Amino acid sequence: MANSIIRSELLETGNRLLFLTLVIATFLAFWKLGTKDIEDWDEARQVITAVEMEHRGNYFDYFYADKIDTWNAKPPLLIWSMVGAYKLLGPSIFSSRLPSAVAAITFFFLVFSFVNLYRSKFFAFGVCLVLMSCRAVFEPHIGRTADFDAFLILFLAGFTYCFALHHDFKHRYAILGAGVFLGLAFYCKGTTSVFLLPGAVLYSLISGTILSQLKSKTVWVGLAIYAMIAGSWFFISATYGASFNEAESIYGNTNSVNTMLINDTWDRFVGNAAFEDERGGKPFYFFVILDILMNVWGYVFYLGVIIGIYSLVRSGKEWIGKILSKHNRLLTLSFCTVLTIMLLLEMSATKMGWYYAPMFMFIAIIVMETVKYLAQINRVFRSISLLLFAGLLVRHFMFIDSLPQETTPWLESNREAIAKSDKIYLIGDIRPSVYAQLKLINYHTHIGAPAAEEVTDDSNTLYVYKNTENSEFISVNCNNQFCFGTKGLTGR
Repeated sequence: MANSIIRSELLETGNRLLFLTLVIATFLAFWKLGTKDIEDWDEARQVITAVEMEHRGNYFDYFYADKIDTWNAKPPLLIWSMVGAYKLLGPSIFSSRLPSAVAAITFFFLVFSFVNLYRSKFFAFGVCLVLMSCRAVFEPHIGRTADFDAFLILFLAGFTYCFALHHDFKHRYAILGAGVFLGLAFYCKGTTSVFLLPGAVLYSLISGTILSQLKSKTVWVGLAIYAMIAGSWFFISATYGASFNEAESIYGNTNSVNTMLINDTWDRFVGNAAFEDERGGKPFYFFVILDILMNVWGYVFYLGVIIGIYSLVRSGKEWIGKILSKHNRLLTLSFCTVLTIMLLLEMSATKMGWYYAPMFMFIAIIVMETVKYLAQINRVFRSISLLLFAGLLVRHFMFIDSLPQETTPWLESNREAIAKSDKIYLIGDIRPSVYAQLKLINYHTHIGAPAAEEVTDDSNTLYVYKNTENSEFISVNCNNQFCFGTKGLTGR
């Protein structure tokens, strides 16, 4: 009877921890989500693409600046979800970011569930706290902006959960779910969907199960499911997608499939300068990103690696058995995944901070194992760990709260003038983020740079330009960065 009561209380406590995880994640995801300025370049392009798609009713082609977009060739799951949010809530910054925010919250549910397969709910809660107390998830370009990576890490977490069920917990048909999750990952970021496969293969090699996996029909069915889901996008693109004018295409391609496979994948990896300048090309860029996005937890990760290596050395001939022990399966899988992604990206010519997003869950697991080990050694470490969790969580909230919101309030205060304009012209070097926000407010009209003959004194034409002292415009409304000219130009 007493044991039954204890188990019931522990279960209830575990459910509360999952609930608390989702509450914190929801707060971090939605805090001032719709008031922060749109990020330049990638998020701005996604917003413009989604607005154009919703307005045109063409769900298979991307448009940018009223022209077919030959640059962005990623599959459209994110864009479709943004269009759905626009239809439900109307076009806005909040609705643009809503799908990513929901994906990030759901990601924590899957992380908690995956870790709880191997460890206690307290441990799973700690892993989630590590991720929520740094920039690993709730970071511009991942969980708080209209970008592809929140969906990517969500579906890759789903793949990891199903793979673990299949490989370590003998749920034979869970591998079919892994195939579905990989297919969904493809639909949000294309070839990046295979990022975790090398780690899974290495883990199977170390575990001695690789041959049985290769002989398993269900594994091949799971891979076939992934291939069919991914292949469906190639079929849709070939059947319904627009062909490009090769001369006008930014990469000289004739369709989005070629752009995704050649330019967006191969050229990024090998560093073809015709595609994009090498970025993040420093040696050991992994360590730079870990310092930026995981802060103090990165150093705890390094400490955990050192402790792990020392422990294996001390175990002598028993080191293989230690790696393969049931208790260490989660750690081994995590190390395999981190190692393979790190090596893969280290070889890539182009790499950004968000490229590493799929590995942060596994780094957080290693961090939590290190924290647990230190806490068991001495109570002082336990107190330091609690202070770290609390302090870094508050610090990360302050980071989110401090993200810029300069342009957004000014554009919102001029919403009526923007919405009533028949034409909106951008004069000079206006950032894509401003263009995107104007599109959200008035997506029915033309927004772009005017030809010389189009510059008129029409009061229904709105001109947006940088705030300078020698403005040629009349009837202006300015903030620190931009101005509106509501009656055209003088002296032309």
